[in-house]
Amino acid sequence: MSSRIIPGNERTNLPDDEQPVAPGAHVLHERNAPVHGSGHAHQDELKEMIALCRPKSFVPTPRRVRLHEDPRRPWPPRSESRTFALLENGDLLEVTKDDLNVVERQPLTFHYVDGTIVGDATELRLDERKRIGLDGCHRGAAGGRAREEALEGPVDLQAVGVPVNGGAILTEAAGYAAEEIAALPVEATKKQVEETLVGSLRSFFRRRLDRKPTVLAFVDTGD
Repeated sequence: MSSRIIPGNERTNLPDDEQPVAPGAHVLHERNAPVHGSGHAHQDELKEMIALCRPKSFVPTPRRVRLHEDPRRPWPPRSESRTFALLENGDLLEVTKDDLNVVERQPLTFHYVDGTIVGDATELRLDERKRIGLDGCHRGAAGGRAREEALEGPVDLQAVGVPVNGGAILTEAAGYAAEEIAALPVEATKKQVEETLVGSLRSFFRRRLDRKPTVLAFVDTGD
């Protein structure tokens, strides 16, 4: 293999190493043999290219600008007849026969394609989807009527993406949530019941499973 594995792509490239090794092949790579060929031009090659092209203007990287300005380097000297443009991501460069100018900067953000939808992380709710993927999602439904001193009624709980031990954990969690709701005063509002339902379930699963699941609350107090 003549190319070096790009950092971050190790998992993708690993099968390429493993597949020929399995039947007994000896794989040469840049860590055990001098086989790596750079994808970038060497200094003498760049010098020759510039000498042949004689560009009036060019856009090097900041590091290359320093090389061009250093008189000890074998590069064509930077002069008034040669213009440089240092660009940052988003810069719009206007090229004329005489000059280079950055005329505008476009704001850049990451955009994602999700099927037929294109948007940024907030629009596609990626953080929320990641959290649901890691910690699961619960649907908690509470209903009941006010008694003399408390709200009484069952809590129906369903879960997606969470280990439930045959349903035993869900039964225990629903019972805990019902107790927390029953401890509320009779005059508790629907919003207070919803907050208690969500908070009690998140607290329960954080203690039992070390998870912070997303909880969708549905409450009917008969109001």
